[in-house]
Amino acid sequence: MSAGGKSAGASRRPATLTDVARIAGVSTATASNALRGRGRMSAETKERVLQTADELGYAVNVSARNLRTARTGAIGVHLPGNKSRLAYYMDFCFGVADAAETRDTMVVLIPRGVGIHALKTQVDGAS
Repeated sequence: MSAGGKSAGASRRPATLTDVARIAGVSTATASNALRGRGRMSAETKERVLQTADELGYAVNVSARNLRTARTGAIGVHLPGNKSRLAYYMDFCFGVADAAETRDTMVVLIPRGVGIHALKTQVDGAS
């Protein structure tokens, strides 16, 4: 049993931004800014928030963020019908995926014949 009385294998709920802020001794706004690299705060405060988040295993709740921003967090890429350009498109898709990863964005591959109008509630934009 762990110190909290639960067995070591018992699942816990994921750490939230509120948990990080409370344990780091800052507001949720400050915790959010520190984690996003925004806002004005001392280096010590930023480091304390980042260390607390790391210790708690905090991960951004992408669904909550997307709900707040009214975005899907995904971009769409149409797949070509012309198979002779498939190699170019694969390189293009991997480039899009690499760029999207740095922005915590998902990539949705859209098969030919499916119009963007059918997906406008599922992606923020398409190429």
